[in-house]
Parts: sequence; C-alpha cells; structure tokens
Amino acid sequence: MKILFVDNRYDHYENFLKLQFAIDHREEIAYRDNPVGLPTVVNDNSDLQLIILDVLWEEDSSTGPIEMGLSAMRDLASHGCRVPVVIHSVIDDEATFRRLIPELTELGAVDWASKEDSRIVRSYRFEKAYELGRQRLTRRAGVSLLRNTEKSRSCHMAVLFVDVSGFTALCEVIPSADCVEMLKAFYGLVSGHVISRGGRIDKYVGDAVMAVFPGGGQSPEELYVNACIDAARHILAAGQEFKISYVDRFKRHATQLGASHLDDLGKLRCAIESGTVEVARFDREDQTDITVIGTPVNIAARILSLTKGGEIRIGENAHQFASAGLMGQAESVQYKNLKGTFLMYPVL
Repeated sequence: MKILFVDNRYDHYENFLKLQFAIDHREEIAYRDNPVGLPTVVNDNSDLQLIILDVLWEEDSSTGPIEMGLSAMRDLASHGCRVPVVIHSVIDDEATFRRLIPELTELGAVDWASKEDSRIVRSYRFEKAYELGRQRLTRRAGVSLLRNTEKSRSCHMAVLFVDVSGFTALCEVIPSADCVEMLKAFYGLVSGHVISRGGRIDKYVGDAVMAVFPGGGQSPEELYVNACIDAARHILAAGQEFKISYVDRFKRHATQLGASHLDDLGKLRCAIESGTVEVARFDREDQTDITVIGTPVNIAARILSLTKGGEIRIGENAHQFASAGLMGQAESVQYKNLKGTFLMYPVL
C-alpha cells in the first residue's frame, strides 16, 4: 500500500477511483472507512507515500458533521508522522473553512482538494502530494545504494532518461509560472512510474529526468532492465494526458516551431541503456549527493537525443536482456564523442 484513501463514504471512494491519478496507481491504493488509529497504520506501512483524508464525518444528529479528520491530523502530528496528507472534503461554509484549513495546514496537510473540483484538478493535486512522499522515500532509498562508509562502488543498472519534446522552445514564449506547473506535473508522472517499479530518481535536469533501476542482491539483469522498459512504456502512455492537459493549450504561442515540431510538441520520449556504472557520493557542506556515472549513462543520454517524441529507444546492452517481441529493427548509429558504431533499438 502506497496510497491510503480515508472516507466513510464508499461511493466517494468509487468516484475517486475514476480519476486518472487513481487509474495510474490502482494497485497501490487501499481504502479505510475510519480515520482512528492512522499513526499505527503509517508505522505498519513503511512504503506509504500519501494519505487522502476526508475531514468531515456525517452524523445523524442536528449538530452537524463530526470533524474526525481534524482529530486524525492532530493524532498524526503528535506521533511525528511525515506522510503527506491531502484533505479531500466539501467545506461549503466559509467560517468552517477559515477555521479548519489553517489548523490542518499547520498540522502538516500539504494540500486541500474539494470533492467538487474537476477530475483534472484533483488528479494534479494528488499527484503533486504523492511526489512529495516519493521524494521522501527516494532520498532514503538513494542512500542505501552506498553503505555509510562507502564513497563509491561499481554495480550493474539500467539507466532511463525521459524528457518533453519542444519544452525549451516552448518555455521561451509562455509564462514561467506555466513552465513550472508543467515541470511539476511531468516530474510527478515520471517519478510515480519509476519508483512503483523499483527504480530511483537520480536527478532532475530541466525538462529531463534521469532514473536508475539497480539490480540489488542476485537480481538477474533481465528483471530490472524489463522493469525499466515497463516504466518507460507506462510513462509514454500517461504522457498522452500530460500533453493534452499541460501543453496543447500553448500551441498557438509556438507557431514559429513549424508544423512538424508542433506535432511533436509536448510528447514524451525515453531512452534506456544498461551496464556497469559507478555509484558515487559527493559531499558538500551539510549535504550529500549520490549519483550514477559511467558509459551506460552517457549512451542513454545520447540515445535520447536521437529519439523522437512518443518513442522509446534502447541501447544494445539493454537489448540483450529485454523480453522477446518488444523490440523493433536495429539501427546502426554513431554517438557524439564516443568511438565506434552502436546499435539502437525501438521499443514497440
């Protein structure tokens, strides 16, 4: 369980499951009809990344709804729980709203989404909050790539690069606030599919995300290479809605790109390679960065530059471990600043 939906109305849970956010994360969601004892639930589920909590519970008397969600937030705060919480409720009384929301925010709620908001708005808010939970677990997991005393070590990984076609040109002609909103949605989309399949975010670089899928223990290469490919396929599938929701409305501002580039604008593209990499720790002041370097990283980055929007391409080493039937015809290419000729394969 990575997402906990807490509401005494099961029909509201059924409506939640129709959101794109819920569709994308369906296997990660659990339902609970009572907010009592949430700290215990959090402690028993180390992978929990988001709580969606109704703040008002109906009752039969004339005194109005019971604020059980507020009590639950106080309970979570008193136990030091750090899982992001989004308040999901209908508060149509201004006085109640002004009283509840500031305290809920102070107690740690990261956002509030009305059940009357559009599906797109709620999906975006839930994904944004879920990303906070992912980042918390990613930071914790990232450190485990190295032991406390290690500065670096070699291991085998699959490396994934994802970016948004035409993003740089688009950001020169639209407001910066819209660029930021677009990036947040993009980061959340990619991170969700990467982390849910055992990958880790290495870094965000502008409109690109670099992720790694480490083997760990005795995991055979085909397991994490195919997990990486599976994440890429789901990212492209989810990228259709991302393009419609965040990019297409700006096309009129980017006519200078030309018809062919406009068609690709906003499409996601993915590149993958696998092999031996170096996991390195870099200490600076009071922070520690752990990143992955090596030939597979360099090749994956170059494959990305040769990949069109809406495509996934992989290198020849990753191709050795990819499931049969997924790959198209090999293409012989030369990568900038790398000697020799390499094979690159489209993922069908």
